[in-house]
Amino acid sequence: MIRVYQVQLTNSMINEINEKGWGNTSFDSNYFALTNFPGRGATVDEQLLKAVADGLVSHTMTIDTDEMGEVYDIGNGYGDRSKIVYSAVRRKSVSVGDLLVNDEGDGYVVAPVGFDPVERMTVRKMETQVSTRMMLA
Repeated sequence: MIRVYQVQLTNSMINEINEKGWGNTSFDSNYFALTNFPGRGATVDEQLLKAVADGLVSHTMTIDTDEMGEVYDIGNGYGDRSKIVYSAVRRKSVSVGDLLVNDEGDGYVVAPVGFDPVERMTVRKMETQVSTRMMLA
């Protein structure tokens, strides 16, 4: 199984960006960097942890496979969609900046080309913080 964590703007964040403009909020520069150029300007691990702290990361899917490429395909509408065992109501297609975590706790961020590894400590911190936030919501 692979859990998919996606970087997404909430409705209130979108409203704040519309009101203040890009570059004028506490979260939009990291969102833009992570979803376009992961690892540029800061490590992917730093970007992911900041995104979690900013409330940008949610667990959106769990897919019954061990193959990252298959997750990407299924998450973009190709392949065997019956392998989706959990799907949030609000999610987007799997894309750059999303984090994929397997059952062993190995994490990979979707890069512009392929998948880049993420430190296990970052994955553990991120999953704990996202789970806690979801339980409190």
